[in-house]
Order: sequence, then structure tokens, then C-alpha cells
Amino acid sequence: PPGTNGGITMWGTFWSGMGGFMIGLGAIFLDKVCSGFTDVPCYQILLYSTVCGLLGSFLDSLLGATLQATYFDDEKKLVYCEKENAPSHAKCIVGMECLSNAQVNFFSVFATTYIGGFYLAPLIF
Repeated sequence: PPGTNGGITMWGTFWSGMGGFMIGLGAIFLDKVCSGFTDVPCYQILLYSTVCGLLGSFLDSLLGATLQATYFDDEKKLVYCEKENAPSHAKCIVGMECLSNAQVNFFSVFATTYIGGFYLAPLIF
């Protein structure tokens, strides 16, 4: 159901890529305003930022779907992302109770930064 940790939609994936693309546009703009012209072509910056946006989104979904529990209340038809907020009769529909939402976000940002910096950047630039 909507709200399930780790859920992926085409619309959400599109906007993850667009978010990365917008960050790339911002980086290009700041580079031009603050330091003049860079030697790196704009298309490489936009490709890198878009791929990192998508990678981060997929890693966040993977961790959320596997290591963060989601509970569902059949009576109220509501999704709960934390056991503390869920009623006692709600059942776990996906994931394990290993990480909180904040921890999933932290690890996905860390992994995206690491993979983006050490693996994607040398391939793209």
C-alpha cells in the first residue's frame, strides 16, 4: 500500500532523477557565478548528479524495504512505519526491525556519497 517503506513508483523514480538533475544545475550555476568557467562539460555534471539522485533513491528503497519494518492495520487500512505508533494487532508486511527511518536515510546517503565519489565519478569524468 502507499506509504510502505521501500516502495517504488515510476513517478517517484522520475522525481529522484530530476532532483539530482536540479542539484547538478545548481552546481553548474554556482561554479559559473563563483569561480568562472570550469573545464568539466555541463552534460557530465548533469549526468553524474542525475545518476547519483537515482542511485540514492534506489539504495534508500532497498534498505527501507529490507531493514526497516512496515506495519499494516487491516481494520483501519493504515500503514505504520514504526512499531511504537502501530496498534498491537498490526502486522509486519515488509522488512525487518533493524533500522529506523533516520538510519536508513543516513546509510543511503553515506553509500551514495561513497559509490558516487569513488566509482561513478571516475567513470563519468
